Amino acid sequence: MKPALFAFFLCFSVALSAQTKTFKLSHYVLPEFAPGTVLMKNGEQNKALLNYNSLSEEMVFQDGEGKKAIVDAQLERIDTVYIKNRKFFRMDGTFYELLHKSSVELYAEYQCTAQNPGKPTAFGQTSQTSSNESYTWLELGGRVYDLELPSDYKIKTHITYWLKKDGKLEKAKNLNQLKKLYSAKKDETKTYLKKHDLEFDNPEQVAQMVQFLESAP
Repeated sequence: MKPALFAFFLCFSVALSAQTKTFKLSHYVLPEFAPGTVLMKNGEQNKALLNYNSLSEEMVFQDGEGKKAIVDAQLERIDTVYIKNRKFFRMDGTFYELLHKSSVELYAEYQCTAQNPGKPTAFGQTSQTSSNESYTWLELGGRVYDLELPSDYKIKTHITYWLKKDGKLEKAKNLNQLKKLYSAKKDETKTYLKKHDLEFDNPEQVAQMVQFLESAP
């Protein structure tokens, strides 16, 4: 890593650590850290291995064997984050990935929760603690930035799609909500869904559907 880039990230990052029995869970958008570029609003470009952490909802970079998150002090200066052929933009205080752009723009907002494994009860059952308690424990332990979490934790992913048209953002958290955004093209939507086994949690498939509906007369 170049000295200037190292200094940029080092001053505005959070270090991480994890020393426990763990296994890999997918709370990152990409399966691994990949070469990327952070484009600043002043035109400056900073290159690093990057990934988006959907649990902490932060852009994370790899620094040697550690992983660190870009924090609030620098976020307002960021214009676009490029990771491989993917683009992430800052909107409404978080990062959205641009999936499709034509007369409309389709974005994906990635989130996930870590389910607490629960504590044993007197009858051999478990009692779940709140997701906030789970998240706090993970954050304080430094594990939230790692690719590995304790083996008894479960990750549940959530994708919210945002359709930007005429400067207005409308969201879809499920397929029915997405269909409502295209209520004027009910027949086209029905035809498309008959031909395609759409998985709503697959951004590429959702983007293909939006592209089809936007091109339909």
